[in-house]
Amino acid sequence: MQTAVRAKHLQQAIDGGALAPAADTLAGLPAQDAAAVLEAMERKSRTIAFRLLPKDRAVRVFDHLDPDVQAELVATLGTADVAEAFDHLEPDDRAELLD
Repeated sequence: MQTAVRAKHLQQAIDGGALAPAADTLAGLPAQDAAAVLEAMERKSRTIAFRLLPKDRAVRVFDHLDPDVQAELVATLGTADVAEAFDHLEPDDRAELLD
């Protein structure tokens, strides 16, 4: 299934309140594919979808996201989530996000 189609299905699931199926969809994708799907989604749904990921998986997916999307997520997530994500980043990646 193409990234855009997956993103649309995931967004519809989230918009319809079907969070468990949305989480299952993301869980079944390799981290790089999950990142591509998140990047294709609207901002609000993307943030919700990212929050559905278990923390260890979220870190792996976050590493594959475009820096602009990473920055957007950092801006929209709670500070505890941000701190944990930052703890798992390489120093150069942290610096890039803060620039």
